[in-house]
Amino acid sequence: MLRLELEPLHGSGSEFQLQLEAPRTKSRAVVSIDRHSMQVRDDSPGAGWILAERPLRPELRRGAPVLVNVVATGNRLVINCGRQMLRCDQPAGQSGEPLEFSLVSPRGGFAIREMRIEGE
Repeated sequence: MLRLELEPLHGSGSEFQLQLEAPRTKSRAVVSIDRHSMQVRDDSPGAGWILAERPLRPELRRGAPVLVNVVATGNRLVINCGRQMLRCDQPAGQSGEPLEFSLVSPRGGFAIREMRIEGE
């Protein structure tokens, strides 16, 4: 499990990404969070489709950090952002595979205030 306290730093157009990759199969899922929504997409070679998406209510705002939990089970992803939950199947190439992860904020629009990693 990955637990983050995220805070948006400025206006719309900013995005926070958690990239999950299974190196052996080259499968990649990307969890994206912006001020308005969260989504999971399969970013594996030859894929590129949205697996699940959910609007955030209330929207994220500057000065109000939000707790984000991400759990990757054998074949599912469960993401909590504040009180919102998003569940979906992992891409087939990640199911049961060890995962590497990267935290990315392409435009620098989010700050990680706290982070905790649990599990194997």
